[in-house]
Formats: sequence, C-alpha cells, structure tokens
Amino acid sequence: MTCVALAITRLRCQQDERTGEENIAEAARGQPSWAAVAPRILIGHAGTWSLEQTCWVLWGLLGELQSPIMDFHHTWECFPELVEGWTYHYSNKTMKWNEAREWCKTHYTDMVAIQNKGEIAYLNEILPYVKGYYWIGIRKMKGNWTWVGTKKTLTKEAENWADNEPNNGRNNEDCVEIYIKRKIDEGKWNDEDCNKRKTALCYTVNQCSELTSPLNGRMNCTHPIGGFSFGTACSFDCAKGYKLKGSGRVSCSADGTWSSEQPECEAITCSPLKEPQNSLMKCDTPNGNFSYNTSCQFSCVDGFYIKGATEITCTESGEWRDSIPQCEAIKCGSLQTIDNGFINCSNPDEHLVYNSTCQFSCGEGFVLEGASHLQCTASGQWSGETPACKVNQCSELTSPLNGEMACTHPIGSFSFGTACSFECGKGYRLKGSEKISCSAEGTWSSEQPKCEAIKCGSLQTIDNGFINCSNPDEHLLYNLTCQFSCGEGFVLEGASHLQCTASGQWSANIPQCKAIKCGSLQTIDNGFINCSNPDEELVYNSTCQFSCEEGFVLEGASHLQCTASGQWSGETPACKDLHLPPASIQDTATVCLAVVPAILSSGLMFAAWLMKRLRQKGCCEGWKYFYSEDTMDYDHARKWCTENYTDMVAIQNQEEIEYLNKVIPRMKVYYWIGLRKIDGIWTWVGTKKPLVKEAENWASREPNNQKLGEDCVEIYIKRDTDQGKWNDELCTKKKHALCYRVSTCTSQTTLAHGRMNCSHPFGNFSYNSSCNFDCNEGFIRKGAKTLRCTEFGEWSGQTPACQVSECTSLTTPNHGSMKCSHPFGNFSYSSSCDFACNKGFIRKGNGTVHCTESGKWSNLQPECQAQSEISPVKFMTLSVIGGTAATLVCSSVTLLLLMIYRKSRSLPDITSNNAAYGHKPTFAGPDRSGKKCSPLMSHGFVSPGVMDGFVFIVEGIEHVRDLLDRRVRARAIPPRNVQELAGALVEEWGNISQQELTNLVQSMRRRCTAVLQAAGGHSRY
Repeated sequence: MTCVALAITRLRCQQDERTGEENIAEAARGQPSWAAVAPRILIGHAGTWSLEQTCWVLWGLLGELQSPIMDFHHTWECFPELVEGWTYHYSNKTMKWNEAREWCKTHYTDMVAIQNKGEIAYLNEILPYVKGYYWIGIRKMKGNWTWVGTKKTLTKEAENWADNEPNNGRNNEDCVEIYIKRKIDEGKWNDEDCNKRKTALCYTVNQCSELTSPLNGRMNCTHPIGGFSFGTACSFDCAKGYKLKGSGRVSCSADGTWSSEQPECEAITCSPLKEPQNSLMKCDTPNGNFSYNTSCQFSCVDGFYIKGATEITCTESGEWRDSIPQCEAIKCGSLQTIDNGFINCSNPDEHLVYNSTCQFSCGEGFVLEGASHLQCTASGQWSGETPACKVNQCSELTSPLNGEMACTHPIGSFSFGTACSFECGKGYRLKGSEKISCSAEGTWSSEQPKCEAIKCGSLQTIDNGFINCSNPDEHLLYNLTCQFSCGEGFVLEGASHLQCTASGQWSANIPQCKAIKCGSLQTIDNGFINCSNPDEELVYNSTCQFSCEEGFVLEGASHLQCTASGQWSGETPACKDLHLPPASIQDTATVCLAVVPAILSSGLMFAAWLMKRLRQKGCCEGWKYFYSEDTMDYDHARKWCTENYTDMVAIQNQEEIEYLNKVIPRMKVYYWIGLRKIDGIWTWVGTKKPLVKEAENWASREPNNQKLGEDCVEIYIKRDTDQGKWNDELCTKKKHALCYRVSTCTSQTTLAHGRMNCSHPFGNFSYNSSCNFDCNEGFIRKGAKTLRCTEFGEWSGQTPACQVSECTSLTTPNHGSMKCSHPFGNFSYSSSCDFACNKGFIRKGNGTVHCTESGKWSNLQPECQAQSEISPVKFMTLSVIGGTAATLVCSSVTLLLLMIYRKSRSLPDITSNNAAYGHKPTFAGPDRSGKKCSPLMSHGFVSPGVMDGFVFIVEGIEHVRDLLDRRVRARAIPPRNVQELAGALVEEWGNISQQELTNLVQSMRRRCTAVLQAAGGHSRY
C-alpha cells in the first residue's frame, strides 16, 4: 500500500489476521467524505497483510524525524488515493514567497498546488501549525490568480478563499498563504504581501519520462499536476498512411513509470514489387520501401511497349492502386520475298520483334539494290525499304568498226546471260574472242574483240632499189599494193608489184635489184689492169685502172667505168713502147699506197698492237690501277675503292695479273681483290658473276679455308713463291686495297625521232659501252649507227641525228586549191595535201596525197580539167540527180555505173549519143523493200519521184562492166567511198578507147544494176 506523508520512514507494523479490506472498511467508518473522494485504497501488495510488512505512513511533527514502532492495531492511519503519487514537505524556517518557491523547486518539485478540497483537508490534517502559516503555489500574475507550476488561471470553482479574501489589504498582496490548523477559516487561503516570511509548503510528485509526438503521428496529453508527472495521460494517433504500433493511450503511474511503452507510427506498406521482364521500374519511396504514397513508374526497354498503367501508387489501405503493367514485344510486319533473291531472318515471321534482323541476298547474276539487311526498330518499323535484286549489267557493246555483232538477251539488254558473237568484214580479222558473254559479276567474259585490218608483214627495203606503196598511211593493209623499182645500174628480178592479200600474205616474194654487170676486160700487153672489184663483180660503177710497164705509155683512157647499160664507158686502152726512163719515185708511191690500206684493213689487229704498246708504257686498256697505303679489312677496303674509284680489281686474264705483279709494289701484307665467297660460291663482287673454273688462279693447295670463314681473297704481289696467285683469307684481316678506275664517256641521250639501245659491260657510259642508234619511220639517220666508248674516255664518233625524209614541193593546181598539213616540216614525211577543183572543173587524180617514209608522194599530184574536156562519146549513160547516200544490193550484177551523190553535189548530163551503137538506155533500181531489183522505166532518165532523192545510172553490157571492174581494182589506191568510186569510174571510163568499146559491144544481155565491188571486196556503198 502506498501512504503519503510529509516525511518518509520505514515502520514495522503489527496487524491482526484480518484482511486489509476489513481494516479499511472499519477505518473508513464515520468518514463518508473519504469514500466519496477515494473509491479505492491500496493496502498491500496482495490485498492481505503479512505479519511484518513495510508500510509508508505520514508522520509530521516539528523537530527531528524519528522512526517509532507503532502499534499497528490502534495508531496507523491510511489516506485515500487522491494524494497518491506525491509527498508533501515544509521548511524548518520562514522565507519570502520567491525564496520559498525557489527552495521548493531546488529541493522538491514545486510549491504545493491545491487540486481539490480533499487535499486541503488532508494537508490541514497532517501539517503542523506554524506561526505565519504556509506559502502555496498561487500568485497574481497580470491581474489573475495563477497556479505558478502549471501557469493555469485559478478557476472560480477551485477558489478556497477565506472570508473577505482576497482583499489586497496592504496593496501588492499578490501571493497566497494557507491557514493550517487556524481556529477560523481552517484550510482557507489569504492574499499576502510576497515579501513576508512564511514557511514554504512543497510537494514532490513522481515524474515519468517526457514524451514527444511520434514521427508521422500526433500526441495529446493532459497534465493535471504539471509536466509529465503522476496523473498525466497521453493519447496517440498517426498521420494518414501510418498505423499505430502499441497502445493508443498511456498514463504516468504513481511509481513514475508509463502504463505502457510509447507507441510508434509505422508506415503502412504495400506488397513488394518486382521489376517486370523487359521493363524499367523507378520508385519514389518517401517513407521506406513500398510504403504509403510510394509511387512506381514503369517504362519498357527498346522494342517493347507497356500494357497497363504506367504508374501505380501505394494507398493508405496498404494496397496498390493498379496492377503491375507488363511489357510486350513490338513486332514488325512480315517482309515480302524478293524476286531472284533470298531472305534469311533471325526469327520466324510470327516472332519478328524488335532487333530481329533479316539478311537479303541475290541469286547468281543479280546484285542487291538497297540495304543488305533490315532490322526491326523500336517503333515497329523495319529500318529501311525492302531491297530488290537487280540483274548485273555489263557495259553496252556496239558493233566493232568494220564488223558485225549479234547478241541474245535472255534477261535484259546487255545483262547477265547476254551472249554476243562477232564477225568481221572482208579484209579484216577478229582480234579477241569470237563470242563473249556477260558474267554473273556484270563483266564480260573477255574484252570486246576488234576487227583488225589484215596486215601483211613489213617489206624490207631492197638494196639499190625503191618501194612505193599505194597508201603508206594504211600500214600495209589488205589490198595495199607496193611498186618496186631499181636504182640506176640495177635491174629488177621478180614481180614489179606486190599486193597484200586477204590471208595477210604478200602476193609474191620480194623482188631484188641485181646489179647490171659489164663484161670482163682483156689484159693489155705490157701493162696492168687494177679493178675495184674482181672480174665476177664488175657491176655498175665499177672502175678499172690501167697502167703500163716501164718504157711503155698508155694510149687511151687511164680508167674505164661500168655504166648503167652494162657497157664499159670506153674502149680498152693499150700500152705503147716509148723507151721512157725508170720512175723509182712512182714505184715508191705505189708501194706506200698499197701498204697503208693493208694496215688499216684490220682495225682489230691495229687496236691490239696499239694497246700492247700502251701497256709497255705502264698503262692498261680502258682503266687504271690504284692501291691504298694503309691496311684495312675487306669491307672497308671495298668501301674505300667504291668511294674513291670504280671498284676493287676484278682480274680478267693472265696478262693483267702479270702486269699488276710488275707495276704494284711489294708490301709486308698483300692486296685484297674483288673476289669473295657469297652463298658458298666464289663471286666477283663488282659484276655479281661467279668465278668460272677456267679463270681460277689459286696458289697451290688453295683455297683451303684453313681457319673457317676465309671467304675473301688476296693476291700475292712480288711474293717469292706463287707470284700473282690467289689465297683465301679471313675478311677481318687487314690488307691493302687494290682498286681500278674505268675510263668514262659523256652520257648519250635518245635521238629526237629515234631510238637508242646501249650496253654497259663496265658501268654506264664507261669503257667498252656501246650504243646503237635507229630512226623512226620517215626519218633517215645521219651519222654512224654504232658508237663505242674508247679506252681514252671518248666516243668513237659523233652522235648521229635523225633527219625527216623530204618529198618534192607541190604547187596549187590550175583552177583548183590545195590545203596541206606538215607535222614534221614542209613537204616532208607525213605531210598531207588535199586538192579540190573550182566550179566547172573536175579533178583528175587522187584528192589526197601523202609524203611517204621513202620521201616519195603516195600519188601523182592531180589536175583540174574543164568539164567540156570530158568526151561524152565514151559514156553509155550518165545522169545525176542530187540525193543522199543509199545502198543498192542486187543478186544479179551487170553494172556499168552507180553514182550516188549528195544534193549539194552534181555532174552534168551526158547524153547517150553514139554511146552504145544503137543500144537503148535502160534504167533499173531497188524496189520498195530495198532488196530486189526491178525495172523502173525504158527511157533514158529517172524521175526523182520514182525513188525520192536518188538516181541510179545503169546501162551497159557484161563485158563493159567487167572491163571497168578490172580497171578500178588495178588502181594503186582502190576507192574507199562513194565519191572516190564515182571519180574512179569517170577516170577509168575516160581511159577506155572507143575501139575497145566497139569490140566489147557483142553481148546484149542486160541485167539489174548493182554495186561495183571496190576496196575490200565490199558490195555496200
């Protein structure tokens, strides 16, 4: 049981065996007010008294505190629970109100604050009477009586003033005393001056720990006494989204403990979320993981779309506002198959989702046009347009010049599978494949062939003769003719002209110009004959000198010459005796003249003799020798030689060895030469040529490679034994370097309009280098063909030059004009001149002439003849009406003339008077198909309306046609086009005599007009 007293002590109490409840009931008899204010009294721990039990009692007497042993049956008193939880105290001395309060607060809780009348009665009962009474914790503040401990204003119901109080009798009576054990107004209050001295009345209340509002919650407390002391009660609730964990109400117990632990506000949580597959989840959790008000946003990775809410929130009920969304794959539509191609996708059609790829390829001969692969994008669209397979195209071909082409195109024009075959016209041969095809890669199986004019081999110039080809610009093509002639004193042996045939062969062997020979001369008595050539070679321009013996004089020419006619230039002279004295001077001169040519006749012998003499004077042919004073290893010796001279000595023959042994001084160590073992083979280092067996010059028992690595060679100069012989040695040994320097000549350059070919046995343009010079076609070499670099460092002659071949100068023909081009000089090789005649004049001869490489014009210069000079008697029919070119092909050919001219060109009408001796002119031409011949009319002229723009002059008989055909074909330069054909026909017609025509008019059969075969045998103009 808890008892409240002014002082606290331990008492040993005695109690009978009655229960505490019975004692309480007895003690409470006669005290009805107690029962009203204290419905329950605590008497023990278990509701019964023990024989010895500690009990708290009130004990309050002035003086020292004591702990008497009391008879528990008669002397204890218990008070109601209304004062449970605190004790009262008073001071043993008096003090002012402020001092009293400070003393209470220092030693206890505060000054007593009266809670009810029961407490007043209790205090009056237990407190001793003291003079001046007791200060209590009430004071006037801002005009209001206020409990100082709780700062609460005194309410009307709680007032306990004595009669006529408060009266503020002495002014400033702002503090309150309580009358304890006063005879009147016992337990009442009185206002007093605060500076008066009275006993302090304090209390100690049991305190509980201070509470604060829980996080995310609220607390509401009542403090009947003040602070968190006995009797304080606190209720709790939580903010939205939180729930209370613990009791919703706690109170401060009498023992200073809370009735239960302070509750907490615990966040309401929803079930944990797991990030859906192929999605991204981002949660905002202000109060902890997945707690109230947590919001989670959902998005999908690329290629997926969200199905459901994009955001869900945890509600105050602990449930999510929406279901978790799902991410479903974005699909692209199926792709169409491509013609001539294939599709290979990473997934089947129904699974063509984001990032799926489809590869495209084409069949053979087709190429992909567009992207080679497509990818399903995040938008559900393919990354590009579906590609297509386009057939591989080859470059377009055209018919070769002078040939025809026929192609098949199974897929498309000049595309994969296209095959083209080629053939050439007469006089041309195919260069390349006869048939080519377009491959799968879009390339032709081979290059397009060309029709190459059939060429005959170049004709060699003939000694003492000339070649004149009909058209040198055609480069010896089919049908070209070349005329041969000989110089003065020579006669042609063989065909006088050759023609290049369709087989590429000349029509005959090249003829030769044989010298015209004169007969042998008879010896003369008492004289001598000295001819430039032996008897069997006494040809044109050969000369024979005549002289007589001593005492005879020559009668006649002193020399005769063989002329171009094969006759000597005069009669043989004779020697007549005149008894003249001897001519010793003459004899001496004759001997000298005979000796000098004999010496000079052998240049090789003379050179050898000269070189031998030079060697005897300490020089050698073409180079000089040098040696080093210092010794060095092989590599440094070679470097020294190449930097200062040409190279190390390379021994050429035994004579050179003897010469070196003679002129080079003897040294303590010998000399390195340019011979070394490379890849196991003894090699001359300068020329990289291996040492041949015949050139070896080793000392006895050498090479022996005695020390291994003896890969370099020395020469014994002036050694007691093996003089001039070789020995293999270690390349690191030090010896003297033996070098040579070759004589060099100035560099030669290629001739203008020519070619140069040089050989250099000892280095570029050095001793024994030789250069051959040739000139291009149309140019003549002036000077020696070959030059050689001599041992003296000079060329054997002057550098030649190439001089252009020149033709005779041409002049403008009368009544005409001439226009020339001269690439290399006036009227020289490749000069070309075109001729034209004034109006009213006709050209007789070729319209163009060229200066050939031989210095001759390809044709005679043409002339311009007046039209009236052309005899009409020889023409059977000639009528020209302007028009454009056309082609006439007839199966039966009996032509005489076919002339097709442009409208800007014209020829006069030539009547048929006297032409065919009574033959009536007949004309024929092509029908509308252009493939057959049909008669047009039986009179002499063709109307322009019959075949618009064309006139075909057709008349004649078979024999006349054949005659013209042979004449045109025999021309040096056959006609190459319609205009040349017309000119050739007119010229050849003019060359036929009337008598020839009379003899030919025997056959009367007439045929359709056709095209005369001309150059190349073509029947198409």
